[in-house]
Amino acid sequence: MLSLCYNSVPAILEALSFFRVENLEIHPTEFEHIIRAYISNEIVVAEECPQEGMQKKTRKSFFWGHDHDFGSFKLSGRMGTRHVWMLSRFFDHFGLDRTSLAGKHVLDVGCWTGGVSLVLQQLGAHVWAIDDTRRYIPLDFMIKSFGLQRLNARHISLYKIHEHFEPDHFDIIFCLGVIYHLSDPVVALRRLYNALKPGGLLCIESMSIANSDPLCEYEGPSRLGGNWLVPSPKALAQLLEDTGFEVLGVGNGLIPFQVTQEGDPMGPNRCFAMGKKIPGHMILWRGLSIEID
Repeated sequence: MLSLCYNSVPAILEALSFFRVENLEIHPTEFEHIIRAYISNEIVVAEECPQEGMQKKTRKSFFWGHDHDFGSFKLSGRMGTRHVWMLSRFFDHFGLDRTSLAGKHVLDVGCWTGGVSLVLQQLGAHVWAIDDTRRYIPLDFMIKSFGLQRLNARHISLYKIHEHFEPDHFDIIFCLGVIYHLSDPVVALRRLYNALKPGGLLCIESMSIANSDPLCEYEGPSRLGGNWLVPSPKALAQLLEDTGFEVLGVGNGLIPFQVTQEGDPMGPNRCFAMGKKIPGHMILWRGLSIEID
């Protein structure tokens, strides 16, 4: 019987263990006070967003993203320990060599409070962590508090990364838990393609539907979670191919083109994909929402 491998988990947890109060460059009491002020919205992080059917905006609550033990206090996040299991899946089942990250230029799209970004920085990568919401602000505070030199956090939309980074800039891009929140995944993936160096790697994790055909399920942002299009594994593979990637793997890590099941630490109905940029790929322009190379 096939079973998941977790060989990289100790290294991931060791990377996260640096982020404890004894390694802070500010006083631990001040650090905890500010972190809790973010969570309580005493320091405002959440945006004002249009409310369905209303002519006014309402302020969304801010929630911490990932579970973390700072030593003197612990936080529980909406995503729990998913940051650990996502990275483990790519390291242990998709052939991504964690020891090769040192010195690489890496983009983490949809960083939230930085569970993935923090690990990547501790593994030696130069990391840009971006989010199209203000949820990145506590991560920026952590970067300053721990004196991190290889991690930057910014409020940047995936659709506008070409305005902030030169083409062919990144060695690896992580786009985890993001693709199904996008109204235009084709344009988004092409933006990521252009941002990668030739032969660069794109690592995707997504909510997925258990269907053997290349289909996307439309949910729409009015449903809980703000999801637009949820792809099947084959749809995710087709999206990668059509936007210029050689598909290196799609599936749950054990079986190609299969979603995760109950009992998986990621939960059910998730899918992983890895693609490599094919230099010189020409995208079909007809029908695209914008002009894009």
